Amino acid sequence: MSPFPADLPGFINIAGHCRDVADRMYGQFETDFKQSQVEHRGIPVHHDRKAGNLGYEDGFWHMITREDKSRGNRRFFEGKRAAKLPWAKELLQCAAHPRIRTWDYDSGRKRKGVRTYVWLEDWDYVVILKRIGRPYMLVTAYDVDDANTRCYFERLYANRV
Repeated sequence: MSPFPADLPGFINIAGHCRDVADRMYGQFETDFKQSQVEHRGIPVHHDRKAGNLGYEDGFWHMITREDKSRGNRRFFEGKRAAKLPWAKELLQCAAHPRIRTWDYDSGRKRKGVRTYVWLEDWDYVVILKRIGRPYMLVTAYDVDDANTRCYFERLYANRV
């Protein structure tokens, strides 16, 4: 792993009671995605504002939780994903940086469509967007925590549009 990128914000402290941590994370999300207009390639980035778990918007919830298929597709808090939440805005706005790999991939499936991947490969963090008309929609962001997922992204990149 390369040295920590000096221009990225630090991790969020994930110690404490679950609801306190979620509130702290949501404060970061509000600052980054609600109180300012995030853009990627000069195009606005929106998030899913539908109310979800614990009253948080789904756009936020998908950035701090992980789906567990073995437990009925429920989402559970994931510390490594959540701690890197401050990186999402920076990656989107600095996607031309040489250490960030950005590409579009067409899955061919109507539900997924063309997605944009913004991957800080050396630090195993990816932000995924989908074009909905003019703006992008924030799909999720997470810590890439295994070799299979890295290989998957390599395949997507090799077949980018």
